Amino acid sequence: MEPTLPKQGRGQLSNAIAERIRSRILSGVYKPGQFLRHEELAAQAGVSNTPVREALLGLSKDGFVQHASRRGFVVLPLRRRDMEDLYELHAQISATLAQRATRAITPRKFEELSEIQARFEEALAAREYGELERLNDELHRHINRIADSPKLGWTLVTLLKYIPKRDYADIDGLAAMQAEQHRQILAAMHEGDAEGAYRAMYEHSSLAMGEILNELERLGVLQPQSAH
Repeated sequence: MEPTLPKQGRGQLSNAIAERIRSRILSGVYKPGQFLRHEELAAQAGVSNTPVREALLGLSKDGFVQHASRRGFVVLPLRRRDMEDLYELHAQISATLAQRATRAITPRKFEELSEIQARFEEALAAREYGELERLNDELHRHINRIADSPKLGWTLVTLLKYIPKRDYADIDGLAAMQAEQHRQILAAMHEGDAEGAYRAMYEHSSLAMGEILNELERLGVLQPQSAH
């Protein structure tokens, strides 16, 4: 039985529902061509129809679903080229933020980053996969805050809609690889090498995005590339 969502304000509830639906589209639970009716989704989540409909309308603007008159909303396939473009933009923005953070960082801020990375390494050794995901997100958010580029940060958050959560437990060697890449990024930042930080972060983001694209293709989420 599907867990009900906790009580929240209407806007927060709509966002939480949208995140749940988006996650299921990106994980292949909801397949391209599948119809989603807001009445059924609302009953499953234990909420009223209104926030579910709002969530689906928002997802239609982002290209995940399309309104299909009386049949509800239909899940759309995502074009590989579009996703490649979005992921390339994500890598470039992440790298630019790392570059700017390197130029702005103070010894205290670097110490904070090092502490987060140390906890990431501890979670890796203990195989605490949920903690790894949280600490990875925390490290990236911290770098982005140091960069002090709110519009780029906002754009990055928008792009995250199209990036599924990675399961460290399911992808062999992912956490160890990310730990090493984090070390390279932080080493460049510590040395004041802004260009090195850009390259390390770009490689870090690009490798992760390549793995995600392959996984989306395997799950049937992506529309096959046209031969023309």
